This record gives sequence, structure tokens and C-alpha cells, in this order.
Amino acid sequence: MAELSFIIKRNGEKQLFDSDRIFTAINKAFISETINDSEKVLSLTKEVVELTDMIQNERSNYVSVEEVQDLVEQTLMNHGLHKIARSYIIYRDRQKYVREEETLIKVKENQLTIRLENDETIIYNPESIESKLIDLTDGLEKVSISELVENITKQVYDNIPIEEVNQIILNSTREKIEQHYQYSSLASRLTLEQLYNDVLNTSLKKDNFIQNYQAKFKDYINEGIKLELLNDELADFDLEKMSTHIKPNRDLLFHYLGIQILVDRYFIQNRDFKTIELPQWFWLRVSMGLALKEKNKEEKAIEFYNVLSKMDLVSSTPTLFNSGTRFSQMSSCYLNISEDSLEGIFKLFSDN
Repeated sequence: MAELSFIIKRNGEKQLFDSDRIFTAINKAFISETINDSEKVLSLTKEVVELTDMIQNERSNYVSVEEVQDLVEQTLMNHGLHKIARSYIIYRDRQKYVREEETLIKVKENQLTIRLENDETIIYNPESIESKLIDLTDGLEKVSISELVENITKQVYDNIPIEEVNQIILNSTREKIEQHYQYSSLASRLTLEQLYNDVLNTSLKKDNFIQNYQAKFKDYINEGIKLELLNDELADFDLEKMSTHIKPNRDLLFHYLGIQILVDRYFIQNRDFKTIELPQWFWLRVSMGLALKEKNKEEKAIEFYNVLSKMDLVSSTPTLFNSGTRFSQMSSCYLNISEDSLEGIFKLFSDN
């Protein structure tokens, strides 16, 4: 094990990695099956530690408790020790149940807190989670809010960061996507809510949401130009006119995978890697880039926008990446004409 390696506990605390704990856990699983083989336990422990090292080498010398326990299960199974692995799995499930029950008791007694971004703390209240989900589930009758809240509550711990609470809410929703596609819509809305909070400092249900979404489009274009990310020619558009055609409610057309791919790969970020683009701004930026050389560019950009934002058609990746930016290479492929011979084909490539 590398020097000063750490393990992340379930409550987010970081402790020095201790391989003796792995030995003890595996040994208890052996003993539960009335097997006493310290040499074998030590060999398995070393194997788990080596696998853990591989994970830590990809990071900054840390690994989570759950990851280590998964590696123990995997190692036991790989060695054909199925009964011992079963005992270990049962033990994990029993401990998980105990933790969940302890958490529910603390929640009822208002003993769990959430740490906000400014380091202030608030009491964890399942009703606030329920209220948030109710706000985001209009038209999603197949979503069980009570099941989600119950699952979320079991995973929180005292002094949990608000960012982790939001991630637990999203993960709990994602896990149910296979049950019904409406959970994908909810996961999309949760992702959008985070975007709205980060970019607009507002939320979908606020009265001024649509007004803010439209009004700040001009600021976004100007910021993108100032950062030398967007084409200067976008400022030549009538941005006030363009912003009035933005339809924020079309964001709700996204399912989870679609919006997450846009956030991860396509939306423009500033120099601090903070996303500064929203879905409808993205569609309109692409449309304006496509219409730059049109005589009536505002009208054409609006036409393009209505096609893209309703997802009647979606442009290829190079167009979505680059349209409206300072590097508007928008072709997915190129067509070259060459002689019908190997010499002609290779000469064409060498010339280019």
C-alpha cells in the first residue's frame, strides 16, 4: 500500500488506510464458516490490497469503504470461496440495515444536519426533499416520490454536504429509470435545476424564471465573446430580438442521458471550467452560427432554432461543438475526388 493512502468513510471522513481491517473482515467470514486458515486469509488480503492500490494510483491516494468491500467480495468469488463470500455479503447487508435504521431514528429526532456551501448547517428534513420532488414531477404520474424520499433518507449522514445530498437525489432517481422512462425525465429536470441554480441563480418554479432565462442570453453572448470563446459576429445580431424567441420550457423535452451528455461535453465553460451555457442558449448559439452569412440572419437563425430546440432535427457533433464559436469547423466528413488508382488515391492524401 502506498504511503499515506486514505480511505473515505460513508460519512465523508478521510482516514489512513489500514489493511489490518481487511484481514479482520475476511478472517471473520472464514470463521463464520468454521474455517481457520490465517495463511489463506493473509494471501487474500494482499490480493485485495493490490487491487486497491490500482484504484488509488488512478486518483490521489484514496478509495472508498464500499469500493474496498466490493473488492473483498470479488476476490472471494474469484477464488471459488462462494460460501465464505455469501457470509461476507450477508454481513454487509446486515450492517447496512443497522446503519439505515440508525439514520431513520436520527432523522426523526432531528439529529442529522446538512452542510451548506457557506459552511452553515441546517437540519435534514425529508419533507423538504419531498417538496422539491413534487415541484419537479408535473406530468410524471409514474414517479413514486415516497419511495425516492425513503431511499434518499437512508443514505444521508450527519453533516453531509449539500452537494452530496443533491447527488444522492439524482442517483436514487437514475436507479429507477429502468422501471419507467418518467424517472429519466425527472433525472433530467434535477440536472437542469442544478444548471439553473449555477447559471441563473434561480429555479424552474420561480415566477421570474422565463424572464431571467431570456434576459440573460445577451450577457452570455457578451461573456463568451469577451472570453474569446464565441465568434465576435454574434454581437451583430439583434440579441434583444433573438432572446424573445427563446422557449425555456423546451428544456423539458430532454431525457436524462441527453442533457447529461450536453453538460459533460457540449456546453461552453469559462476559464474556471464553470458552465456558462443553458440548453436553449446552446441551440440558439448554434443556430446563429449557422445563419451568420445569411442576408436575413435573424429570421434564419430563429428558423434553425425552432427546428433544433424542438429536436425535429439535431445537427452533427462538429456543428454542435463549433457553430457560433471562433473555430467554426462544422463538417463531419469531407469529400475528395481522386483518380481510380492506388497512386492517385495516395497522391491525393499526400497533397492534402
